[in-house]
Amino acid sequence: MTLTRTGFASPLSAAGDFRNVTPLVVGDALKRAGTRVFEPTHRFELEAPVTSVGAVSALPAGARAVPEEQSTRGDRCLVRGTIPAAELHGVTRRLPESSRGEGVLVSEFEGYRAFTDHPIPIRARTGPDPYDRDRYMLHTLGRVRGS
Repeated sequence: MTLTRTGFASPLSAAGDFRNVTPLVVGDALKRAGTRVFEPTHRFELEAPVTSVGAVSALPAGARAVPEEQSTRGDRCLVRGTIPAAELHGVTRRLPESSRGEGVLVSEFEGYRAFTDHPIPIRARTGPDPYDRDRYMLHTLGRVRGS
């Protein structure tokens, strides 16, 4: 977003006026732009004994991972794919139990993907909601207390 023009009329305008209106302007611009929420993803490679392939394969599947390849080499199985960064810690934590301590998980940041079939996380507000324009303005002008 780029501010291209503004006005200032002393003594009617003050710096705080611009700070207070910023959440309204940004919120309105985001709403009109049709923004979407994305989450970071990692590319992963999971290797474990073939004897634990069922339990190990279930780990990424239950963590919204997108498997791209599954293969077997000798007594080892290998699963490759992408996984949301938020789910990676849980898979890492459950891997030792699922693979009898013999599993290895390697991952690296890959990029971002849009939230699709699960709820978008919402962070709790710490102040007035700029999407409720009337209440926000009343709060900003000191006519309403609290959030």
